[in-house]
Amino acid sequence: SDVYSFGVVLLEIVTAKPAIIKSEERMHISQWVESLLSRENIVEILDPSLCGDYDPNSAFKTVEIAVACVCRNSGQRPRMSQVVTALKESLAVEIERKKDLPVLSTDSVEDLALGFGSNPPPRLR
Repeated sequence: SDVYSFGVVLLEIVTAKPAIIKSEERMHISQWVESLLSRENIVEILDPSLCGDYDPNSAFKTVEIAVACVCRNSGQRPRMSQVVTALKESLAVEIERKKDLPVLSTDSVEDLALGFGSNPPPRLR
């Protein structure tokens, strides 16, 4: 049951959705993800605030891990040690990808901000 609960929490994190999704009918997050995963629609599954800033294969693997954790047949769920190993592999891909991205210095961030004009930014609500 701990693996199942971890899978639900992992799905909530990667999708930014609650465990029970309220639409026309209430749907468990695992059912919602599985329906999209069967169409290999990773973009619709993942938290939109990520804005595509992820390795698609790593993201897909992470979602697959979470779905395996919530398998209805408890005997088919992975052990936590397997989950940890798989998540570490996905994380390693992301860390390596981020190493290849340019890093903005403080000066370049300030220059970028100054380049947007003299209008103040919109107020947050």
